[in-house]
Amino acid sequence: AHAVPPNNGERIPPPAAGGGGAATGPVPGFPAAGGGGSDEAPKGGTSMGQDMLCVGRVMLNLWEVMRGEVKLNIYTFENCVHAILQTRVPKVAHYQLSLWFNSPQKRDRWRALRHLAKRATLNLEMLEQLDLVGRTAELARTYGIDFTSVLTRGSQYRVEALMSRLAHSQNYLLVSPSREQVARQPAMACLPLVMEPESCMYSSPVVVLDFQSLYPSMMIAYNL
Repeated sequence: AHAVPPNNGERIPPPAAGGGGAATGPVPGFPAAGGGGSDEAPKGGTSMGQDMLCVGRVMLNLWEVMRGEVKLNIYTFENCVHAILQTRVPKVAHYQLSLWFNSPQKRDRWRALRHLAKRATLNLEMLEQLDLVGRTAELARTYGIDFTSVLTRGSQYRVEALMSRLAHSQNYLLVSPSREQVARQPAMACLPLVMEPESCMYSSPVVVLDFQSLYPSMMIAYNL
């Protein structure tokens, strides 16, 4: 464990030129998020809150989480609370909150703080109602990946993680091709043909044909 001493409001001095000292990040003794002791912000942050980095914490963008958990027309805070918790909350503009907080009346300032505290509590209640932390932690244990990767990575990463655990139990190692090997692999022999429908007004019924479980069925039938 690393204890962070108070700095009395002073900024931590940057490392000396030439890289002689340890990299300095938000916490002394830990490198910056961008790596190498740079003061620049990390580039290419993900949409699940990973552009807001905090050492030892998992930052979640609740708006992105709700877009994947519930189906709504408008993903405002008030609408999400009503859909998940069946509770109506008022929408207070930021300008009004500023007026309350800067008011000389203590009652108005307390009203602004109470409103913000209520919003923070409702965020936690929505996460608890959806059991997001519990389900994500269980999936992380099942796939063998970290908590954040469950929310930010795709299905291919999860499948590779499961295959890696299975191969490790059988004393096998998965091949990791280099970028040069991937670039030298032969191109696809054929590409699927997608025929676009004619856009118009049809007065007669339209028949829709769909191949159920196309890829698994083809793999099983032709041993692909």
